Amino acid sequence: MNEMSIIKGRLIFIDHMILEFMELISPDNPTYRFHYMDSNQHLIKRWDSAPHHPQVSTFPYHIHTANEISASPAVTLEKILDEIFSVIIDDLSDQNIN
Repeated sequence: MNEMSIIKGRLIFIDHMILEFMELISPDNPTYRFHYMDSNQHLIKRWDSAPHHPQVSTFPYHIHTANEISASPAVTLEKILDEIFSVIIDDLSDQNIN
């Protein structure tokens, strides 16, 4: 029996950045969209698995930034949150030093 789950939502972080996400957790076909943006809703980075960039070496997995599309291994919400939390902690540490 194949079970799958869907998790989706919107998180607003302490630095006012936003993450909108959808992850279909399935052993056969993981599908996701993690859209990270600033407080004005301008794209910072979007990780997704939509099969619309076959030229990317990690197809269908890839990252969008404001100016490019690049290769990315498959990711999960947990990995994205770890990355975002690292950035927030570094930024807060920098602010406390100055």
